[in-house]
Amino acid sequence: MNYTLGRSYEDTSNSFYKEDVLNHRDDRPRVETREDYRLVSAGIDWGQNWHHLVILGMAPNGRIDLLSLKRFKHSHGVEHIDEDLRQIILELEKFGPDIIVPAVGYSGNYVTKLQQHFGKDVVYGCVVRSAKSNGDPKARFSDSDSTVKIDKLTQNVMMMADMKRGDIHFYNKVDQDLELFIAHWSNVVIRTDEDEETHQPIKSIMRKGDD
Repeated sequence: MNYTLGRSYEDTSNSFYKEDVLNHRDDRPRVETREDYRLVSAGIDWGQNWHHLVILGMAPNGRIDLLSLKRFKHSHGVEHIDEDLRQIILELEKFGPDIIVPAVGYSGNYVTKLQQHFGKDVVYGCVVRSAKSNGDPKARFSDSDSTVKIDKLTQNVMMMADMKRGDIHFYNKVDQDLELFIAHWSNVVIRTDEDEETHQPIKSIMRKGDD
C-alpha cells in the first residue's frame, strides 16, 4: 500500500529498541583501562558541538564488550585550539586501542593529528558511503592512505543485528553515557523507498537526531 501511495515506510525489522541494550547487560562494572582485553577498537564521530568516542573490547573468550562511550565538547577559539583533541587522546591512551577509526570530513586535520600520535597503522580515517547503499558488508581498508570505506546502511544493519542477538555486551549500570548510546541508536531510521529509476523497493538510512 505504501508503494501505491508513493510513500516511504520505516522498516521495523531493522528498528532499534532500548531493550536491545538493556537486555544484554552483564554483571560487570564499567572499566576505565584496557585490562586483559585481547583486542580494543575505538570509533570517533566529530560534530559541530560534540565529538563522540566509542570503545569496544574483545575479551580472551571472544566476547565483545562496550567498554566506553564518552562525548567531548567541541572546543572553539584560539585559546582552546585542539583542547578537545587532547582530551580524546588522553581517553584513548587509557585503553591503548589496536585500531582507531575516526570519521573523515568535518574533523578537519584531526585525523592526521591522531595518525601522527598513534601511527598510521593504527588510525584509519573512515569514509562513509551514505548517499546510496551498495549492500557491501565489508569494511574496505587501504594501507596506502590509511583509510577505510564503509557502507553506512549495511554497517548499521549489521550492528543492530549484533545487539539484538546479544553479540555485543554492555556493563551493568545504566549511566548517562549508556543512556546516550541508547538515544543515538534510537535516532537511526531505516526506511524502504522506491528507486526512482527501477521503481523497485530499496532500503535507505536517515536519522531523527544525533546518531
